[in-house]
Order: sequence, then C-alpha cells, then structure tokens
Amino acid sequence: MKTNMTERDKKLLVGMLIGVLIVAIGYWGIIPQLKAYNDLESKIETEEQTQKLNKLKISNTSLIQMQADDYEKKLAEVKDEFYPILTSADVDQMLTEMATKRNLYIYELDFKISTIPTERMAYVNSELFIQQDAMISAYKDAVKQAEKAAAAEKKAKEKGTTANAASSKKATSDLMNTIMGAGEGGYQPNTQIYAVPVTITVGGEIGALENFLKDVENMDRTTLLTSYTWGEYRSYEIRDANGNLVSTQVNKTEQPVNTADETGVSRVQVPVDTTVRKTLTINLEIYMIDTSDVASTDEDPDADAAEESEDETKSEDESPESLLEKTSK
Repeated sequence: MKTNMTERDKKLLVGMLIGVLIVAIGYWGIIPQLKAYNDLESKIETEEQTQKLNKLKISNTSLIQMQADDYEKKLAEVKDEFYPILTSADVDQMLTEMATKRNLYIYELDFKISTIPTERMAYVNSELFIQQDAMISAYKDAVKQAEKAAAAEKKAKEKGTTANAASSKKATSDLMNTIMGAGEGGYQPNTQIYAVPVTITVGGEIGALENFLKDVENMDRTTLLTSYTWGEYRSYEIRDANGNLVSTQVNKTEQPVNTADETGVSRVQVPVDTTVRKTLTINLEIYMIDTSDVASTDEDPDADAAEESEDETKSEDESPESLLEKTSK
C-alpha cells in the first residue's frame, strides 16, 4: 500500500510518538516514584526522630521512675489531708463523739453525703474569683470547640477523607490538652473532692461550747467552717393543773405551745423545771476524697522484699493457664 507521506512526515510522526512515550513514562512512571520516594524520606526522618526520642526515654527510665515515685508520694501526702469517703454513719459518729466528749447536748444534726464533686469558688469580689470565672469561661468555650472538632472528625471518617480526619484529630487533641490543664495554669474541673455540708446545734456550758468550736476549727482533716451562731434552747416539763406530766419540749421560744388532750379539750399547762442552755449552731463542710488507689507513703524495704519474693513464688507455682482459669471463675 502506497502512502503520500514524505520522508519528512515520517520523521515528524516518529518524533511525536517518542515525545508521547516520554511524557507518559514521566507522568505515570517517574513522577509517582518521585512522590513515593519523597514520602518515604519523610517517613524515614520521622521514624529516626521517634527512634532518638525513644532512646532518650529509655536512657531516662530510671529518672522517670524516680519522678513517678516522688509524684505518688506527694499525691498520697496531699490526699492524706482529706477525709476518706465517709458514710452517713461515719459522719454521725464522728460529730456525736466530738460533742459528747465536751458533755454537750445535740439538738440538731443535719447533713447530706454528696455524690457530686464540689467546685469551690473564691470570694465573689476578689481578684481570684475573676480569674477563676475567666478560666471556667475559656474552658467551656474550648469544650464546645473540641466537640465541633470531634464532630468534624467523625464526618471526615464517614466520607473517607483521611487527611481532614487526621487534621481534625490533632486539633481535638491540642484543644483538650489546653483546656484540661496540660500547660501550667490550665483550668482543671474537680473530679475527686466531695463536700459534705453539715449543720449541728449543740447546747451546754459556755466554756464547753467554745472548746467544741475550737475542736471543729482544728479537725485533723480538711474542713471549712462557713458560719456559726449563738443562741439559747429551753427544756420544759409540761404538766397540767393537777401536776400530771403531759410532755417534754425543747425549743427556742419563751413559753411552750399548748396542746390538747385526747378528747380535744385544751388543758391549762404550765412549764415546770425549765432549763435554759446556751447553744451553738455551726455550719461546716467536710471534704472527702477517694484514697483507695493511693500508694502508702510509708517505706518498708523488708515488706517490699517479702512482697517481691512472694510474687516470685506465686509466679513459679502458678502457670498462666491456672491463673486464667481462676480469673474466669
């Protein structure tokens, strides 16, 4: 088959084909390989940095362990300043013993065990209160931003846009580190300390009441005396006109309230053997914290050695299968 193509046209066509081949090889072959090479270089650099950091951590393991032990001791010391988690019976017994030790009468004892951590704020007109209020506002705003970032991350995962998801995840992590106090001065909501508000009214000799007030101020664990008031209580024996005992009353009024008999007829009653006692009403808060997970601050090398030897004996006598079986039971 004869064509009208000249030798020049043939050379031009061959040159065009060669150019197309070069572009195709470069676009689909060389460029992806260059990108993969650059990504690999970046990963190698990241891994090398991670390796250096891990080696540094390994070399500082003993120092980190010492810091962790020191932190545990300080944490135990701080938590030791608070009461452990008390029951209603514990609080009742503690305050009752304090009052009876001073030979005082208990007229009122009202308290409620709290199940929500307390948030103590400074005096409303103080500079510290303004700082606390500003930190709490910033915390709430940051939480909202973190929630939005988490929602964006979830949507990105659903759409399969991993790059956006990774960026959103980093933003969420940075925000939570900031608002949860990763840096110094960050606001940290209290999640461990519980306050038990208590109102107690006791009566007796003025000297005993003053000593009781000092006892409350000097309780061995952390408490807050919010207020106290002085007053009087009167104890009456209520008798009718014939001298028969009707009832006994304890109140703050000058005269007892008249009562009716079983038939509904009001009796003439007079107070007999009236006793007036000075009273003291105290409002305080008892602060509790869970100390079950705090290591003991007492150091006993012999006990630690005995515990280690006991653990070694157990590990020799019991196989993993037997331990797993016991756990499942």
